[in-house]
Amino acid sequence: MSSTGKKNLLIVLFMLAFFFGLTKGLISLYYSGITVLTARYLQAGYYLLMAGLSLLMMKFSDYRFKDFGVFFHALWWQLLVGLGIAAAFTVIGIFATGGYEVPSDWLYLVPSQILVGIAEELFWRGLMLKLRGELLHSKHKAIPLNALLFGLWHYPLSQSWVTVILVTFIGLTFAVVRTEFDEEMGIPGLAFGHALMNIF
Repeated sequence: MSSTGKKNLLIVLFMLAFFFGLTKGLISLYYSGITVLTARYLQAGYYLLMAGLSLLMMKFSDYRFKDFGVFFHALWWQLLVGLGIAAAFTVIGIFATGGYEVPSDWLYLVPSQILVGIAEELFWRGLMLKLRGELLHSKHKAIPLNALLFGLWHYPLSQSWVTVILVTFIGLTFAVVRTEFDEEMGIPGLAFGHALMNIF
């Protein structure tokens, strides 16, 4: 394995182990009965750390930010595609769950879900998708693995295999869009769609 391959492998293993472990620890704290305010602070810290470490590892890698989808050209097209994906999954979600419940705490919900969308897209469809594609010598082979791990990562909080399946399918869609439109669809558009889905 080349030095670049070893570096990629170390980054992937470190980031997966770190965030799967951290997620498990935070879920234990949530179930221990912490206050809502403390849970919100922990969530914000978690996603700031995820976004920051993802960007740091991108910088540490042998690739450019653009290679990970961190670019802002064709931004209106990116946002339009993100809106379309979010609308489609929101409609599916409404039909699957039998309705839509209007959120009551918009002042918290909107900024928190923007942060979640940015952090998860930087991590899953940015850093992890690119490096796994390099390790597997095929960006297309990395898509199902990326989607499956993204789905499983949601299990500790939801405790539901239905959620895992749904999130895996969402992750698959996002990864395919990112991969197939590599030069036009970057993290900003995916993060926008991700945040909208989480909010609505």
